[in-house]
Amino acid sequence: MTAMASTQLEPGEQNELDVLAVDDDSLIREVVMLAITMERPDVRVRTASRPSEVLARFGAIAPRVVVTDFDMPEMDGGRLIEKIGQRNPINESFCSPDDRPKT
Repeated sequence: MTAMASTQLEPGEQNELDVLAVDDDSLIREVVMLAITMERPDVRVRTASRPSEVLARFGAIAPRVVVTDFDMPEMDGGRLIEKIGQRNPINESFCSPDDRPKT
């Protein structure tokens, strides 16, 4: 299988195995993207750093799976998944808690 490019959130051709990873922490976005593509090189992972970025551009993409941080500045991941689901049904969604100590 050929590896799919992992990209920032951009409109483009749909892939049966599109995943959207949303997290305000760039390291977490990178880890999620690498973990998925290492296991499934045929999956296209698109990333976004803010919920507003997703909602502004979501009409152009329709991921099958959404992986999002729960605790983000603009809105929590659960609310983001609700809003995405109102626009387009998604097959799976995951929220990742941030359990690192706050300083």
